[in-house]
Amino acid sequence: MGQYIMKSAYNVLRDNSMDANVGNKKSFWTRLWHLKILLKVKHFMWRVICDCLPTKDRLLSKWVEVDSKCPVCNLIDETSLHALGFCPVAALCCQLQGVRFDSAAINNTTDWVQEIYQHSGRSEVNKIFMIALMIWNNRNDVVWKQKGRGAKSSCRQGCVNPEMAEAIGIREALSWVKEHNWPQVVVESDCLGAIQANSCSSISLSYLGRIIDECKRLLLELKSRNATLRFVKRSANMVAHF
Repeated sequence: MGQYIMKSAYNVLRDNSMDANVGNKKSFWTRLWHLKILLKVKHFMWRVICDCLPTKDRLLSKWVEVDSKCPVCNLIDETSLHALGFCPVAALCCQLQGVRFDSAAINNTTDWVQEIYQHSGRSEVNKIFMIALMIWNNRNDVVWKQKGRGAKSSCRQGCVNPEMAEAIGIREALSWVKEHNWPQVVVESDCLGAIQANSCSSISLSYLGRIIDECKRLLLELKSRNATLRFVKRSANMVAHF
């Protein structure tokens, strides 16, 4: 004759809700709870595995009227797996940390975590789970605070030197910031010449000089919003060359 306790009921419900492909369910959860990582990260990953994050697909399943598209990329419907692993922004964050996933072998968040367990050491698992939480926090900033990283691209025909091309890019970026009224913006460039030209007080009558003057004017207009330019090495600016 068995004994009913809340813990045993929880274990049954938890295991029944998991993918049948998970072999040792107890070992699967034990590995998560024994990680040397912040408790909030463990709790977050528990929510990810149980698929109880308030993503668009989950909200729609509860009859909440929302747009189904991912709020970050706005390309396809948002699920937990898309938001953390396969959204272009999330995928790029992982790739920049040397983490790649085989999308063909992953159908849900349980598969995703199993893939991480099988191909990563303990420290790498900790890093990936921390990245996942930061990706989710960025997603929430986009949804609730209209914050987060933005991106814009354009194509121009012609042949110019690197300083000219970068100066035009800086001007476009500053114009974009002004258009959206964003505060506390840092525009990064890996072209030292363009950054130095914007901090130089001398006046040039060349075409490059006119572009730089426009950048300076925009920076002055954006001074109240604390917009700044900053040089970064190309090795630290991989997103721009992805």
